Amino acid sequence: MTRFIISILLLGICLEASELPSIGDLLPESGAIVDIMKATVSERCDSLVNEWKATVAQDTEWYLRYVEKHSDLKDGEILPYNPKFGITEREYYEMVECLSSPSFKKVAEDEFVIVKEGSVYRIDSANIIRDFINLRLDEESMVLEGYFGRIDQCDTVISREAPIGTWTGYSWSEEEGDVQNGRLITFFLGFFDGTSRGLIGFKLRIIKDGVLVAGCDWKIFFESGV
Repeated sequence: MTRFIISILLLGICLEASELPSIGDLLPESGAIVDIMKATVSERCDSLVNEWKATVAQDTEWYLRYVEKHSDLKDGEILPYNPKFGITEREYYEMVECLSSPSFKKVAEDEFVIVKEGSVYRIDSANIIRDFINLRLDEESMVLEGYFGRIDQCDTVISREAPIGTWTGYSWSEEEGDVQNGRLITFFLGFFDGTSRGLIGFKLRIIKDGVLVAGCDWKIFFESGV
């Protein structure tokens, strides 16, 4: 469903998985003020994206069939260019390149309220980030739960290079359905290598009948104390 999105996920080795900090160590303190970050690109890139989106939106059925046709793309591979994208081939790959390396800027602040109940940490946003209401992380089972349901699969991440920076921690993800009807959930918690700066990411996409009906993409930075 999201194979056309570029991701840079290069793995390095600088920390053993057994040495990873605990969930509690990685989370900000309750009441901590966190920074809400937004990815930004150049005006040139933004213009290409808008032109591409506007053209594709004119024939979404064709575009969904085209994406489905290339659903076997592996991670890191991109959707091949097609003249029906409304931009030139050179512009398309220029757009792909700039989207893979955005800059991040602080756009707002929020307060996290975190309560531990047994082995479970409950995370609530006090103000802006409504998607974080009653988010639950179990540090024993490593299960993530929220309004989106439950994710049992947790992966350890060691020095992963990404547009936001190189980080280490934990990642939860679930993808089901197809480009017509499906959902994608990604959540990660960790810290930037060589710093005490922590990060939380949460991305959700729900598609019904080829239409995005719900979605969010949060990047949160804070002092983790790691």
